[in-house]
Amino acid sequence: MKIIKGIFRVVIILLLLACVGVEAYLHGAFDFFEHLDTVESVAELAEYTGSQLREGKDTYDVYAKNLSEDQVKSVNRHMDGFFGSVETYTVIGKKMDGTLKLRMNLNVSDNLKVWNALISGEGSELLQDKPLTLYQEADRILKTEIRSDMTDFEKEKAIHDYIILNCAFAEGYSASERKETDEVYTAYGALVNKTAVCNGYAEAMYLLLNAAGIECEMVVGTADGSDHAWNIVKLNKEWYQVDVTWDDPTPDQKGYVQYSYYNLTDEQMSESHQWNQDNYPKCTSEKYNYFVYYKQVCKNYKQFVNKVERQIMRNRDKITVLAKDYDKEKYDLSFIMDKHQNVLKASYTVLEMGYGAVLTINITYVH
Repeated sequence: MKIIKGIFRVVIILLLLACVGVEAYLHGAFDFFEHLDTVESVAELAEYTGSQLREGKDTYDVYAKNLSEDQVKSVNRHMDGFFGSVETYTVIGKKMDGTLKLRMNLNVSDNLKVWNALISGEGSELLQDKPLTLYQEADRILKTEIRSDMTDFEKEKAIHDYIILNCAFAEGYSASERKETDEVYTAYGALVNKTAVCNGYAEAMYLLLNAAGIECEMVVGTADGSDHAWNIVKLNKEWYQVDVTWDDPTPDQKGYVQYSYYNLTDEQMSESHQWNQDNYPKCTSEKYNYFVYYKQVCKNYKQFVNKVERQIMRNRDKITVLAKDYDKEKYDLSFIMDKHQNVLKASYTVLEMGYGAVLTINITYVH
């Protein structure tokens, strides 16, 4: 009986050792004492990858719990791509609970070198070719558009306006067909080539605002059902949504800037844009909304008339207001021609938003 019990114990020990051996193999044979971080969602994997790219790493290992390989493959769609992207990945181990050990191979963007040179002031002398050109152009823009006596709101508006006035939206590109050589998706496209799609606009805003000392992030999501990128910006401890692309009229109109998507709340932006709001700071303040800041919000038609007349007295040929109770039948411009003999013609365009209607009145004066 003692012999049988002894054999039984040996068998149990051998089985345990076998399990440990299998686990060690699946876990990665020689990394028993290795410490790796663990991510448990695609969003966490995207955020972690972004942090590695920002440090300039071209490869890293990580545990991915509760993630399928299809989810891992989609990680680039959850990243803004400013500092780079995932080029390839390899499953180099697997725990018994299904946790994957991943080796992520990264493609570090030239933006990182430019970012470091602008933000830290180091390494500009090492830049060459396109990174050098982008750095020089960004540095020139900051020196010509930003003054030390500006408020953060004024700096944001200066950069917002500069991008719109100097970049034209590139038609005919699809995010699903994006190629690494397509500069329209980059800050280089927006600032150097002067043509870009939404990702290029958002990268340019992200680069210039942070270099100007204003905290800014890129947001990736969809707008009207299509992949889209825009920004959130921090002013006086509060975050705001801003979409430079949607504030740039298409087809391009030289000298014209819109402010319909300038410093909105999450609630206002979510009427046309969709994103994972858990991944970004909340935007709830209206203090630095363009129309609120410049007191161009009209609660009724009477206020609309008063605000337009004050602008006409200053000979403004383009007047933009936000009408909270817009009604096409009620908001006519006959009062302009009736009261102001110096006005030859008046017309307006309207962009209806969920939180009001943006009216742009065009005035032609008698010379």
